[in-house]
Amino acid sequence: MPITNPGLMNTRISFHEITPEKDVFGKPSKVKKVSEKPIFSCMSAVMDQFHQTRLATIGTIYEDTVTLIIRKKQKHPIDPTMRVKLDGDFYEIVKINPERQDPEYKTIIVKVVTG
Repeated sequence: MPITNPGLMNTRISFHEITPEKDVFGKPSKVKKVSEKPIFSCMSAVMDQFHQTRLATIGTIYEDTVTLIIRKKQKHPIDPTMRVKLDGDFYEIVKINPERQDPEYKTIIVKVVTG
């Protein structure tokens, strides 16, 4: 999905590190609490799925995903265990792909975190 106009990168996203909270003894808490620590933010182009693509991805890991296109060089390396905050919602990273048409960009496929 090449970006022909960098002006399309008009949505700010932030990457967060997710760590399980620990109890007073330093062991992971039995209650599934996590703390989110913001690492960095950047501008991105957000590409939603078209209706035909939504129908084709039903039942796959790509169901209800959003594609983000960012610049390849960032302040911090992107780890698939990170979460992305977009429009107040947290998304988990499904896949990170280098952009084949323009190596200056990177494509990240994310899915909203439920529960």
